[in-house]
Amino acid sequence: MHTDSPKSSKESSATAWVGEVERIYHQCGVRVYSLARRMLGNDNDAEDVAQEVLLQLVRDYGDSAGEATVTIPLYRVTVDAVLAIRRKRSIHRELQFAEAWVGSEDNYHSRGDRSSSAVDAKVLHGELCDRIEFAIAQLPDDCRDSFVLGDIEKLTYAEIGGILNLCVVAVKSRIHRARLILCNVLQPYLN
Repeated sequence: MHTDSPKSSKESSATAWVGEVERIYHQCGVRVYSLARRMLGNDNDAEDVAQEVLLQLVRDYGDSAGEATVTIPLYRVTVDAVLAIRRKRSIHRELQFAEAWVGSEDNYHSRGDRSSSAVDAKVLHGELCDRIEFAIAQLPDDCRDSFVLGDIEKLTYAEIGGILNLCVVAVKSRIHRARLILCNVLQPYLN
């Protein structure tokens, strides 16, 4: 008759825990980091938030059975961590790419016939993506939070309201304001 020693049951418990940590990291890590990055506009702060949120999820992993039950609490925990970082560090975002907005000269004007139009299109698309990300980072915090959760993360107005403790009308208003600001900021580039 063979019985498990206390050492082997501790080892199997530790192995199960490590497996659960890896599952949570792969399931939620990119989503948490992306949401925090867009809300904070700063890579270092987003990494701090992602680490804090993932540690909290690991600590509480027994409470959640799967992705469907984790999604909304994941957003809530991430938004709470973002708001805490903002309060704690009194973020004053620096205009990292100010030179992109200062000059009215555009370096991508057509210079005769080019045989590499596909390459040009990729460069322009990359520049557009950079400008959009920059414009989102410059939105007021309240508008950016609602915009990111609604238009990027595709949450419903009710879900956003629950996460940010707002009524649906306030969520719609903030998203609308964010869209107007983005249109005004990006209009010169898109013409």
